[in-house]
Amino acid sequence: MSLRTILPLLLFFAVVPFHPATARAVPPPPRVLILHSYHPGFPWTDSIDRGIRTTLTSDREQLQLFTEYLDSKRFSPKKQFPRFARYLAEKYHNQRFSVIITSDDNALSFALRYREQLFPDVPIVFCGVNNLAAHKLDSYPDITGVTEAFDILGTLKLALKLFPETRTIALVNDSTPSGRTNLKQTLAIRDQLPAGLDFHLLSELTGDELKAGLRALPRQSIVLNLGFWRDRHQQTFNNLQSLQLLGENCKVPIFTLWDFMLGPGTFGGLVVNGRRQGEHAARLAEKILAGVSAKDLAIERKSPNTPMFNDRTLHRYGIKQGQLPAGSIIRNRPQSFYLRHKGAIWTATGAVAIQSLLLLLLIANILRRRLAEKKLAASEANFRQLIEDSPNPIRVTRLGGNIDFVNRRFTEVFGYTRDDLPTMDAWFDKAYPDADDRKRVRHFWDSQIEQSSSFGNPVEMQEWKVRCKNGDIRDIEFNHSQLGELGVSIMFDVTRRNRAEQERRALEQKILQAQKLESLGILAGGIAHDFNNLLMGILGCADLTLSKLPPESPVRDMVKMIVKSAERAADLTSQMLAYSGKGRFVVETIDLNELVEEMAHLLQTVISKTALLRLNLAQIPVLTEADPTQLRQVIMNLITNASDAIGKRSGVISITTGVMDADAEYLAGSYLDDNLQPGPFTFVEVSDSGAGMDEETRRRIFDPFFTTKFAGRGLGLAAVLGIVRSHHGAIRIYSEPGKGTSFKILLPCCTSSVRHPETSRTATLPTGLAERCGAILIVDDDETVRSVGRMMLEEYGFKVHLAEDGREGVDLLRRNPDQIGLVLLDLTMPHIDGEEAYRQMRTIKPDIRVILSSGYNEQDATDLMAGKGLAGFLHKPYRSEDLLTKVIETLQI
Repeated sequence: MSLRTILPLLLFFAVVPFHPATARAVPPPPRVLILHSYHPGFPWTDSIDRGIRTTLTSDREQLQLFTEYLDSKRFSPKKQFPRFARYLAEKYHNQRFSVIITSDDNALSFALRYREQLFPDVPIVFCGVNNLAAHKLDSYPDITGVTEAFDILGTLKLALKLFPETRTIALVNDSTPSGRTNLKQTLAIRDQLPAGLDFHLLSELTGDELKAGLRALPRQSIVLNLGFWRDRHQQTFNNLQSLQLLGENCKVPIFTLWDFMLGPGTFGGLVVNGRRQGEHAARLAEKILAGVSAKDLAIERKSPNTPMFNDRTLHRYGIKQGQLPAGSIIRNRPQSFYLRHKGAIWTATGAVAIQSLLLLLLIANILRRRLAEKKLAASEANFRQLIEDSPNPIRVTRLGGNIDFVNRRFTEVFGYTRDDLPTMDAWFDKAYPDADDRKRVRHFWDSQIEQSSSFGNPVEMQEWKVRCKNGDIRDIEFNHSQLGELGVSIMFDVTRRNRAEQERRALEQKILQAQKLESLGILAGGIAHDFNNLLMGILGCADLTLSKLPPESPVRDMVKMIVKSAERAADLTSQMLAYSGKGRFVVETIDLNELVEEMAHLLQTVISKTALLRLNLAQIPVLTEADPTQLRQVIMNLITNASDAIGKRSGVISITTGVMDADAEYLAGSYLDDNLQPGPFTFVEVSDSGAGMDEETRRRIFDPFFTTKFAGRGLGLAAVLGIVRSHHGAIRIYSEPGKGTSFKILLPCCTSSVRHPETSRTATLPTGLAERCGAILIVDDDETVRSVGRMMLEEYGFKVHLAEDGREGVDLLRRNPDQIGLVLLDLTMPHIDGEEAYRQMRTIKPDIRVILSSGYNEQDATDLMAGKGLAGFLHKPYRSEDLLTKVIETLQI
């Protein structure tokens, strides 16, 4: 085929290559990070973001904007900050920003806390901050911005002027930090309002409680909405849901301080505009990008507030426009004919304009085509060079199957020359060596070419895996156009893109799995903690009753059954706590070989009679630091599941121990990859030759209460997961239907020798110890726990004081420091928790002896008191003998 025939066709697909010499002297564009406190879709945040972007991009073409959302409206900042810091550190670890713009208080707090770690020496511009004093900016350099100074006093004075009969002002706020700050600022200006007003707080309620509170308001009331996006039970509301909740349940005027909250049922107020906040911050950022130092830019402490009202509520309450402040903006007014039909009018106008433009384009195209035809002969050589230098592989074919031309890039990517591929048959044979793949690709190619040639249909872009001449496999997108007899294929190598996409999806799956585990763990831990308090009452009362019954009592066996049932329930809560990562752990150095050998006889009794247990123990000590009781539970649960998988058939269950070096790639393939460091790990592996699991079952096996057994609880493997996670380990699973299952538990290696725990002894109360001790103070927010503890101690002759929370406990000790010799202190309580109460008690009486009591594990609980002289720890639920033993140990120290 002559060049005169090929090159006119190639004109439409030529790609002009980028010449690096044109960009050598161009400096990198400025990079700006926009850090929002809340989530995308939140009206205030979206309004600020629009103000920032329209201002920054209006005069700058070369500017890179990066936007991140803390999402602290729906998630607690205390937990969100560390996770978000790790996320930003990984995402931007090799990038530097010219300036950072933060919106609202939480984003500014995050930027200040992690500035040195994530963005050292980067100027910060803030906006939307309404609690500037709390950030103590004097100690931070290069920071400026604009505050969110909403006018609470002005709004309330305006409300009283419009509704002079008002006697009650109801304040609505949620449990978020901004909600609490807004309420505090509102209460601070009460003295500046007329006397006789009643301030009614609808603060930090549930949605149902807020509905009831709004409906119960007297007629001579107004409501000031300070923000309700998260209720007391941590249920979140979007802006529309929050406004509808107030508007549908409130019969009195509702005032607001923000323009985005002027929604259904809201009357209005002197509102802050988020877009203006963003525009002001963007202007400050532009000055910094222009070379002005942030310390030379004064903080703008006054934000413009606009009187804005809802036309529908103005009519509802009979307020005329003349009663409103000058310059007021009224929303939701009835629209004019033009506004109602604006879309249709502009559509018709646009259609006429487009038709006219198309006509002009067609005329210009005809003229341009005639000119191009005249120049085509003289430019063939230039076009040929253009195709040769194209950055993408290009191939020209004929309908008969011959390949007429391949460019230089084609040979560089695939290794094949025009001599290697005279026809499409040769291409299919070499590029698709697998017969099935070749058949599928060829069928698609032939059908597409036939449709394109016969009916003029465009050839569908398709991606295929192609084998190169050197044996490499590449992912290639084919873009083919057929014009008559000739066809041109432009190919795009997307191998790297696909690999990056696979890695991104794998990372997203890991993040989603980690979030699910964390959420379920918190739920399980919370339920187990409350359930332990209930069991404390049952087990304690039953234990005391049993101690008072004579041996011949007919009731004694029934009480023993209560004790046994309570202990079994306590075991169940221990499994739930283990899943949440807050189980009871007593860590010591153990040898996994010894642990498995000690359990061997017991394991033989629990497996099926048709199953053979085989031990493959390492020849060297397999040492790790762990709780032996918890590891016994892990092994027992895995062995029980293995036996159930084998069922009534014959099979083999193997337990293997050993030490191995695990690299990052191996750990990444584990079920729990909590950023474990590569290195030596001990392992115990339980394998069976049972039925195996499909992918759907493998994905859910660690979910609490998920089971494939007829009568299972679904807590066995959930507890295994929590125990391994709490020991900073990992789990690798292999299973296929019909090929059995293998669970490998990886635990950190330990080089210290095995320490065997001392045997516990029965406690005996020394004579006169109760009198010498003085009173014992029990501080617990659960009434049952307090009552049972009192009965237990009084049974042994101790004098007992009770306190229902940390604050009352501190007050009792302050009034009776010489009478109280020992404190039994709960960890989680309202008002003042156990940690703070302990600190204040040590201030009052430095030598006071305190036993910490909790349903969580001892290590997590006592870590809070590390280095503070804690006398002991007692795990809930406990029996009277456990309590007496701990008291004697503490008093005899």
